[in-house]
Amino acid sequence: MAKTKSSQASTTKVDSKASTRATPDITANVEVFGSNNPLPKLKKSKTTKTMKSGLTLPVSRIQRYLKKGNYANRVGAGAAVYLTAVLEYLVAEVLELAGNAMKDSNKQRIIPRHLCLAIKNDIELNELIGNACISQGGVIPHINPVLLPIKTKRKSDVDIVKALQEAKLAAKKSKEVAKPKKTKKEAAKKAKQEVAAEVSKDSEVDEDAEASSTKDEILSD
Repeated sequence: MAKTKSSQASTTKVDSKASTRATPDITANVEVFGSNNPLPKLKKSKTTKTMKSGLTLPVSRIQRYLKKGNYANRVGAGAAVYLTAVLEYLVAEVLELAGNAMKDSNKQRIIPRHLCLAIKNDIELNELIGNACISQGGVIPHINPVLLPIKTKRKSDVDIVKALQEAKLAAKKSKEVAKPKKTKKEAAKKAKQEVAAEVSKDSEVDEDAEASSTKDEILSD
């Protein structure tokens, strides 16, 4: 009988432990909000400087670098934004030109060679960062004209015709120059001969007029 009572007591203890584990207090974790316990504040999403300025590159990082570099005793808030905007513009410009070089070479990826060609072929970028050494960028293809072979041009038909015309004009000019100039005496003789020829023509005209008048008189009689 004693054994049965002890076994019953042990079973009741086990049941009481199991019941306490199975039924936890729900009200323990419940928070009552009121005057003593106000509502929790919702966390606001942070608006960074890059989002405010509408840029892609990080403004806060560049501001940190400006302060670390000790370029000045004081660094304004707008300096980092301005510098970030300038850097973003330069990056966009270089990438655009490098993309065009990539398309010209029928490639699918921008490599240092394309960056080098983009910088060297643009006048303003070449003045700004033309002295920079880009790894695996290469150089611009250039051959000194002194080293190139001399090209002999073949004369076409048009060139030959032009050369012949020029030769004819030169021959005419040389003939005109070679003709002897008339002296004053020869010019005076020619003038006298011309005057005598005109006088003889006038005399012939007068004789013809007299003959015609005499004929008219005879016929009238």
